[in-house]
Amino acid sequence: DRAVPGTFSAVTVLVCAWPALLLATVCLLPYLNKPFLVDDPHFLTMAGQIIKHPTHPMDFTICWNMGPGCIKAYALTPGNALMGYVLVPTVLGGAHEWMAHLTQLLLVWIAILAMTSLVLRLGWDRQHAIVGALLLVAVAPFLPMASTAMPDILATAAALVAMERLAAWKAEQKWSQGAAAAISLGLAGFARSHLVLLLPLAAFYMLDGASPREFLWQVRRRLWLWTPVLAGSALLAAIIAITRERGDLAINPPSVFTGLGNMIPNLAAYLLYMAFPFPLALCWLANR
Repeated sequence: DRAVPGTFSAVTVLVCAWPALLLATVCLLPYLNKPFLVDDPHFLTMAGQIIKHPTHPMDFTICWNMGPGCIKAYALTPGNALMGYVLVPTVLGGAHEWMAHLTQLLLVWIAILAMTSLVLRLGWDRQHAIVGALLLVAVAPFLPMASTAMPDILATAAALVAMERLAAWKAEQKWSQGAAAAISLGLAGFARSHLVLLLPLAAFYMLDGASPREFLWQVRRRLWLWTPVLAGSALLAAIIAITRERGDLAINPPSVFTGLGNMIPNLAAYLLYMAFPFPLALCWLANR
């Protein structure tokens, strides 16, 4: 049985989310003072750079294991800089492990609450909301990435908040919901570059049906409904324009990980490492 979308309170969200909140907290608290992982200093250095130059988060030199020399961070892994801003309080407080991991725990709580609310927002009952939040915590990479200072949990939280607020906006059309959805959509792509794809998915979600014949009619009838998606796209474009570095390409060539030339290898890696290992992923793909 399904509930009527939008007929739940914040207390209901907390009641449904507490098993997942408890599970995540119990699992992560013992690792609150866990040493930083090998990739964590990259984002901590980014936070230190932001303190000195807030609009140049990746304008620092890093020596990585991809070659014998040292290059600028924006040439190694462009984008994905939002975590640097989130870690600024950690760096200002002395870059202690527990501060970074406590920040991640807060992001975990936000992601769980957003997931719970999204399930309820889509019309499912409380049992589904409880299970949905627990499944989020149980997904294989979730807790391991939450024990690092990397941006994956931040990106997850931003994406879930964006879709939950977008669902609320579609149902109720409150401008506070639309503003929150736009901000979250814009920040998600800055947290992890591949979440730029969330923007076209969000635009598609605003449709009432997937028939191509009805698409233009729906857009013309309620064009304003796509305002959060357009605003989120504009916000992300503005952030990229403000923080984008324009270094010497002769010294710092384009990244070996991103760009159109790496699209096929990145897609193959995504399917191999992230999609197909999930249970029933191939069955779902064949069914769709």
